[in-house]
Amino acid sequence: MAKKDKALEKQKIRNRYNPSITSLRSKRDRLVEEIERLKLKQISVEHNIVSFNSQYEEYGTMMDTADKNLKDPKSLKGNFMLNVNENMHLHILDKGFRVKKIMEDCQGRMKDGQKKLEEKIEELQSELNSTMIRIEDEINLMNFELNLVDWG
Repeated sequence: MAKKDKALEKQKIRNRYNPSITSLRSKRDRLVEEIERLKLKQISVEHNIVSFNSQYEEYGTMMDTADKNLKDPKSLKGNFMLNVNENMHLHILDKGFRVKKIMEDCQGRMKDGQKKLEEKIEELQSELNSTMIRIEDEINLMNFELNLVDWG
């Protein structure tokens, strides 16, 4: 085969494989960007969970202190004040336990969201790995065909 014919044949092979390779590389770049974005989001979520957990612990300590102080009949003196104190105690505990329950529910939702985020990152990383393999396969096939032209 003449040099000109070989060059033409090689160009046809490149023209056949390059669009596919370019498309796969573009997909790879999009996946990398999405994974990076989700990892940044994951860091933010983890920070929020840590912050929320510390607030939850502080709130629990505050509720325990309020419960302890309001149980003490000597904290407010006089019959009227004892009645007020008792009502206040029940009111604070009722509201406090509702808030604590809501916080526990939020904590569960945040952990579920964190788990879904981790699963999505793993899914995208798996897709990225398969895309990288496909890119490598396409390049290897193109190079193999180009070498066949040189040998033939």
